[in-house]
This record gives sequence, structure tokens and C-alpha cells, in this order.
Amino acid sequence: MNHFKTGILSVCMVLITAAAHAQSWQIVGSEGFSASEADNECMAIDTNGTPYIVYTDAGNANKATVMKYNGTAWVTVGSAGFSEGIANFTSIAIDRSGTICSVCRCSPWRKCNGNEI
Repeated sequence: MNHFKTGILSVCMVLITAAAHAQSWQIVGSEGFSASEADNECMAIDTNGTPYIVYTDAGNANKATVMKYNGTAWVTVGSAGFSEGIANFTSIAIDRSGTICSVCRCSPWRKCNGNEI
């Protein structure tokens, strides 16, 4: 199932450059930048145009990981595998001040970062 590593995350990264490079598709950063298999990807772009992605990270016990593109490489934001349990249905949003909010439904269906599900 390593096709998720290079397939899904790379495809998402191609999509964010579509508006800026309407005549051609370009990959942002390197392909397959997640450490392991990735699933449940969700992306947001901040007011400066920086893309962020949250996903279920198989390399971190299927917990949620957030990464951003810093202009040259994809880097982890905060701690990799930060959710309390296995992350499902991940989502990310960034407000105008740059505050990142990432949520997920964790299993076992108990808590996800202290919030009852």
C-alpha cells in the first residue's frame, strides 16, 4: 500500500499549484514526503499561501500528523503523531491570524486530544 505515500500526498500537492501555474502542473516539494503510508489527507492554505496538510500517519501508529511546505521542503508542524488515538476523518483549517486548528475522530472512540467524541 505504499502507493498512498507517493500517490495521494503528491496528487494533493499538485492541485495547490494549479491556480498559480495555470498552464502546467507542478509538484510542490518532493514526492512521497510522508515518512510512511498516509491516509485521510486534508489540506488548508494560510493567508501567505503556505500549504498545510494533516493526515493519518502510518509511521506514527496511525495518529495524526500536520506538515507544511516551507518553500523548499515539507516539515512537520508540532509533534508527529499528536492525536491520542488512531486518527480518522482528519480536517484542518487556518484562521486569518495563522492559528491552525486540526481535528479528527480518534479510535478507540474515546478522546481526541482531550475532547470527548
